Amino acid sequence: MHELLLHAVLPSHRHHQVLSVLAGIAAMQPIPISEKNLVFKPQQQPAGPAGRPNPNQGVGAQMKPLQGQMHGDLFYLKLVGETSETGEKAGGTEVRVKEVDEKEEGKDRDVDMLDAPHGNDTSPTTDWTLQFRDLPDPPGRRPVTSRAMTDTPITAGDPLKFMKAMEYTLTTTYHLHGHRLTHNAIDIRLYQLFLPDAQTPLDPSGSYVLQTALRVADGQNVERMQEGVRQLTELKETLKGVVELEMGDRLALDTRVR
Repeated sequence: MHELLLHAVLPSHRHHQVLSVLAGIAAMQPIPISEKNLVFKPQQQPAGPAGRPNPNQGVGAQMKPLQGQMHGDLFYLKLVGETSETGEKAGGTEVRVKEVDEKEEGKDRDVDMLDAPHGNDTSPTTDWTLQFRDLPDPPGRRPVTSRAMTDTPITAGDPLKFMKAMEYTLTTTYHLHGHRLTHNAIDIRLYQLFLPDAQTPLDPSGSYVLQTALRVADGQNVERMQEGVRQLTELKETLKGVVELEMGDRLALDTRVR
């Protein structure tokens, strides 16, 4: 699977204006989204296809699609949990995130990251996905950011126990709050990231990130890749004068462990 991307950053006072424009282009109402993001770092080379986890966990087999893409390199991985309770919480009314001290990595209290209380102290249903994102392709090949990616839904087992068995250590957590829309095959997200243990955005200015993404099942299929690029560049032209979509910084998107 390949992902094609364009990004923009806009000040908080333009949030409602841009969201309204996007809703008009997509011909739909924005859908609130609220995500927990847990970032994991490998302690050593990833385990082989058989892996270290107990097969009874049910998660181990879901790691196999990632093995071939990582080619033995070390990459950060993410567990992303999208909660079913969005609505008012999409504005960041309850932000429970934490940056993990390396000296305390691996302790049982990491389990709290999965089921931290939310809102009225009840734990919302969370659907977890294990995400791998490769280093983006070198610039110049396409007018958009392009990278290999894999999203693996966690349908059984304990994700944290699985990551620990794979010798991945939780390093950082943060929350994402915002809205999602769909235009043709393009996933559009306008969101903020939040600081650990606070209700203030990661960016002190309160800026929002606009991300437009399109996925191509076969990155070697030239026609499909070209069609994806065409759709993204057309949206970029449509939004010109409202917001300027650009390629992301390749090094900033590098998920390799160095």
